[in-house]
Amino acid sequence: MRIRWMIAAVAALGLVLAACGDDSGDSSATTTSGESTTAAGNETTTSGGLTSSDVLDVKVEDNADLGDILATQDGFTLYVFMPDDGAGSATCTEACADTWPPLLSNEGEAPEPLAVADFSTTDNGGTDQVVFMGWPLYRYSGDSAPGDTNGQGLAGQWYVMSPSGPVQG
Repeated sequence: MRIRWMIAAVAALGLVLAACGDDSGDSSATTTSGESTTAAGNETTTSGGLTSSDVLDVKVEDNADLGDILATQDGFTLYVFMPDDGAGSATCTEACADTWPPLLSNEGEAPEPLAVADFSTTDNGGTDQVVFMGWPLYRYSGDSAPGDTNGQGLAGQWYVMSPSGPVQG
């Protein structure tokens, strides 16, 4: 019985990795505050970034194992994907986004102690995905309850986001 569980876990991890491979052919457009540049062949546009009246389904929560982490207002953990490289563009799109749904922009204010200037958005398949300190934010479909951190360290590419950056290790 234990071997069957282990085989199922390895197979599930393989599906997650396949869904989240490098999508370098993606042509995501990124919205930042104040600049217009071209990065890795993807057009970057500016629409002023976020203001204090834009996004934020984000709050800071204290996690017993990881310290302060970012979560949705509902308490679901937010993650970053290391291939995004903190450059503002989302590389987890299409099938990958089924497992790792992007955090979408909505109305609200930057929660304390975070600054609205640290937030922007990027285009992820026609939707505005929230970006924090250059890192697009994602949820993990394997987190079934608020406070879960089941995606932490998956495939060595997915990490919980803290107010100061990805929580690795």
